[in-house]
Amino acid sequence: MCIRDRHLRKKKFDSRVYVIRDSAPHFFIRVNSPDKLITNYSQGAEVIHHPETGIPKEIIAQMKEQAVRASRAMNSQFMGVDIMSDGCMENTVVVEVQTFTDFPDKFKFYLQRYMVSEESGLFV
Repeated sequence: MCIRDRHLRKKKFDSRVYVIRDSAPHFFIRVNSPDKLITNYSQGAEVIHHPETGIPKEIIAQMKEQAVRASRAMNSQFMGVDIMSDGCMENTVVVEVQTFTDFPDKFKFYLQRYMVSEESGLFV
């Protein structure tokens, strides 16, 4: 299944998936034009938070599963996992894992609050 959202069509993008224990409660994508090498926000990319990404549920589930597997491989309870794709999940790859990652816009997803909640399971 390919991504057909108008924001992503013919653009370069990657995803940052936050993994806490065995779940991936939030992700966002960074989108840039195809002539740009980098998808960093500081280099001009647009950041779109879930659920506004336009990525189909099936692809989101695959992305989150891949991120959780990467986190388990690193034996980490909290991690940011960067995943790149060509727009179809056939060519998706984990490009970076971060044990100390940035915090997303708290008005989109309040990561700090989630981490100390019972739902995260980190401090239970």
